[in-house]
Amino acid sequence: MLRPCLGPGRNGRCLYGHLIERGLRDPDCQRAWDRTRRPTTAQRGYGYRWQRFSRQQRVTSPVCVDCGSTRDLTPNSSLQALRQRFA
Repeated sequence: MLRPCLGPGRNGRCLYGHLIERGLRDPDCQRAWDRTRRPTTAQRGYGYRWQRFSRQQRVTSPVCVDCGSTRDLTPNSSLQALRQRFA
């Protein structure tokens, strides 16, 4: 039996009118819901300087140095480690 999704919206209703068979939310609505509840990058400890550095690294080196992947690139979590690697 189909029922309304409880996705992000007003009064516990999905903004897009998704209908689901099981669970609480459509997968797209679940991702949107999770994003609204997750702390910002700054709140998680990645301030402006880190975000700028991360963006620069992904632009200058669009391939992972470890595995060669070009998808889902994120710099090492330690600025010092990155500085040593690219020095």
